[in-house]
Amino acid sequence: SQAGFILYVLPVWRYGFPYGLLWAAYPAAVFSFLFMLNTQMAHLNDSTSGESETPVSEDWYKHQLAHSVDWAVRSRFHWFLSGGLNLQSVHHCFPTVDHSHLPALRRVLEDVCQKHEVEMHHFSGYAEGILSHAKHLGLGRKTPVRLANGAEEGSGSRSKFFNTLNY
Repeated sequence: SQAGFILYVLPVWRYGFPYGLLWAAYPAAVFSFLFMLNTQMAHLNDSTSGESETPVSEDWYKHQLAHSVDWAVRSRFHWFLSGGLNLQSVHHCFPTVDHSHLPALRRVLEDVCQKHEVEMHHFSGYAEGILSHAKHLGLGRKTPVRLANGAEEGSGSRSKFFNTLNY
């Protein structure tokens, strides 16, 4: 495709193999990391039912709100940095709406949820979301889990780091 040529072949042709590859791979790696950070934090955390096998509700909208979380909902910086992924629950309730309309739609959804006593999960920002994701993954678990082979999971240096944060 033309995009593949411009993004990958042209840099290698222009700058040579090592620099051209770096030119092409670096943006892809950064955007991939940001996408994974935002989506995993929004679904796999200690506030949502992200891995629950039983449905939270028969209502599709309530189910979407139970399985996703928003963060920094009034921050233009977070909205820009995440590409609108910081409003994940709004996106899940209205998947076909362009992300540029999500901030305004978030306010409407807040009013509807308040009226019907439906909880919307949210974090204040990236730090709270990342810590919640780490807690969900078991990083910082105070009591190690014994694995089948007798080894202990969660007793490494990362756990000690998160234990200092009272997680």
